[in-house]
Amino acid sequence: MIKSMTGYGKGTASSQLGEISIEIKTVNHRFRDISVRFPNGLNNFESTVRKEIEGVILRGKIDTFIGFEAAINEKSFEVNLPVARGYHQALTKLQNELSLKGDLTVAHMVSVKDVIKAKEIELDEALLKELIIKALKEALLSLDDMRKTEGSSLGIDIKKRLSIIYDASKRVESKQPELADHYMARLRKRISELTGETDLDETRLIQEVAIMAEKSDVTEETVRLESHIKQFEELLITEEPVGRKLDFLIQEMNREVNTIGSKSGDSELSRCVVDMKAEIERIREQVQNVE
Repeated sequence: MIKSMTGYGKGTASSQLGEISIEIKTVNHRFRDISVRFPNGLNNFESTVRKEIEGVILRGKIDTFIGFEAAINEKSFEVNLPVARGYHQALTKLQNELSLKGDLTVAHMVSVKDVIKAKEIELDEALLKELIIKALKEALLSLDDMRKTEGSSLGIDIKKRLSIIYDASKRVESKQPELADHYMARLRKRISELTGETDLDETRLIQEVAIMAEKSDVTEETVRLESHIKQFEELLITEEPVGRKLDFLIQEMNREVNTIGSKSGDSELSRCVVDMKAEIERIREQVQNVE
């Protein structure tokens, strides 16, 4: 089953260290382009994150956002007593010198920069790595489910359009036996109009019609086109990424239809060609989003 290159996934994991949250957004791209944004201090896990992503996603533009909310407890902050004492002494001196009224409170003290500051928490890197991988796997699983769902919708739509192209190709094939008679009648009428003769050289006429029929024969093109359609349908149900192969096949299908169009001198065949080209273009747009 094909996958879309567009999707979104989110995962979280927590422990006594805090909580890791990861969001992944993907869109279509010719190659695999991974971008990872880390909070401060976690950049050393980039190779781990990239390796996990590469194991799941083979093509697309991948934006990954990693957040970390550290657990807060009573040991997370510390008082800078030298700064607090110095500030208290300075305020007391100021109060005495200027005869200021009022009491010094805790509120005055904690308002001073660096009196209370957050402690640098030593993180358990092994546990942190485990949390990142757990959250990342959850996000990738959610992302993959969305990409499969959208890929299934793409596959259904593409199959309908392939069926339209196939039916049009069969109509072209069914018209081939009629073309010789059509050319014969048209050529006979044209010669009569130009020469005024009613008794024509049938042998020469048949030769000319045979040449025209040979030049306008599209049997090879319709056979190849139908073969491409069959390959396309087979690729739609494979488990591996097939976006590049589908893109190549749609180019080949377009080439065959263009050749049919250049050989076609019949109005009904021309309409079939227009219908096929329209559906091929719609499929081409869909294929651009297939992994």
